[in-house]
Amino acid sequence: MENINETITNITYSINEKKLTIVYSNSGVESIILNKANYIALFDNWFIETPVFITDKFKAQIKSLNFVKINKDEEKNIKELDDFFSDTDKALKFFNYVRNRKGLIASEKQKWTTNAN
Repeated sequence: MENINETITNITYSINEKKLTIVYSNSGVESIILNKANYIALFDNWFIETPVFITDKFKAQIKSLNFVKINKDEEKNIKELDDFFSDTDKALKFFNYVRNRKGLIASEKQKWTTNAN
């Protein structure tokens, strides 16, 4: 994902190309072809450094991204991800969430650690 400091202003989906086009507030445009390689890249970009946490949203999609990466039920999980991301409202919510989740997860971990003491 590019333009990390910019707001996503629009997402469109091309069914023929299985492609998301993301438009940013700086007029930058990014295209993501929905395929195995890009699903693995999404997982690696957003979930390796900050693993899944109990309060995470979009757990089903995170699980599907992980399963595509490890080749578990690959066809089923790619289909589920394709269906999810073809809904641009859901895609927008997902990308807005993952772009901010590192800070959200750090805050949530702090709450859990503080409450445990």
